[in-house]
Amino acid sequence: MNTSPEQPFSSPQEEIAWLRDQLETKTKSEGREPTPRKEAAKEILYEAIEKAPKPLGAYALTDDDTHKKTKAIKEEEHHEQIGELMAIAEEKGILSALKVARGLANPHLLDDFHDYLIETLLSHDNSASSS
Repeated sequence: MNTSPEQPFSSPQEEIAWLRDQLETKTKSEGREPTPRKEAAKEILYEAIEKAPKPLGAYALTDDDTHKKTKAIKEEEHHEQIGELMAIAEEKGILSALKVARGLANPHLLDDFHDYLIETLLSHDNSASSS
């Protein structure tokens, strides 16, 4: 499965749409048992991180901006850090937010952020498909 886009993303919305498209593709049966949505979302997210460790597109955070954002939220409470990371994801893309999260060097926070992203991706996807 190709988990890397052909061209860099031009916006966070394009990045999210691509991830959702990957989720749809992965959950469809291809001559085998379909992958459960939550498991498929985890796989898509981890594959995207592995294949594209640096954020793509002009909207992405620079290394300097990433360092500043990481430093700014380092001492905040856990739930506030998750909220800040989600705000970054909405404004600068999921891969940029993950870059900041990795910079915080907190495996528990990174795991929680991954889970939150997966739940957000699934809940938005489910509401969109029921419309």
